[in-house]
Formats: sequence, C-alpha cells, structure tokens
Amino acid sequence: MAWFDFHQVAHLFGIKPEKAAQLLWQVGATGEINADIDVKQYDRSKYLLSHRAVVAVGYHINYGRAAAFQKWCASELTALLH
Repeated sequence: MAWFDFHQVAHLFGIKPEKAAQLLWQVGATGEINADIDVKQYDRSKYLLSHRAVVAVGYHINYGRAAAFQKWCASELTALLH
C-alpha cells in the first residue's frame, strides 16, 4: 500500500487542509474507506493517507485529477512489483 502526507494530498487537489479533512470524514462516513486501515497518524497532528483514501477524496473534489492519480499509482505499483 502506498502512503501520502495529508497536506500534500490537499495540495495535489488544490484545496485547503480543512476542506480535505471534511471530505476525508465524509468518505469515511459513507464507507468508501476504512479509517482504521486507510489513515495513519505518524505525529501529533500529521497523518498519512493510503492511495485508496487519496483517490476517494479526489473523486469528491476533482474527478480528472483523481483518475490521473489512480493511474499513476497503478503504474508505479506495477513497476515496483516487476
């Protein structure tokens, strides 16, 4: 599983971290992600999101960027496995 810094995810989609946090809560509440699996705290106020969480948040913000990110993840993970 690939992990990404929460603030970098907000930057990727061109939104403020507060909006990203709100959307992350929404995708967790709808069952699109499992917060226990897809979100990790690595410092007091710093979080990592799985690639699944990034894609789920991205679809709620900007489908085009989320789709491009999902394709990038797939190609990078495939390259790592071969």
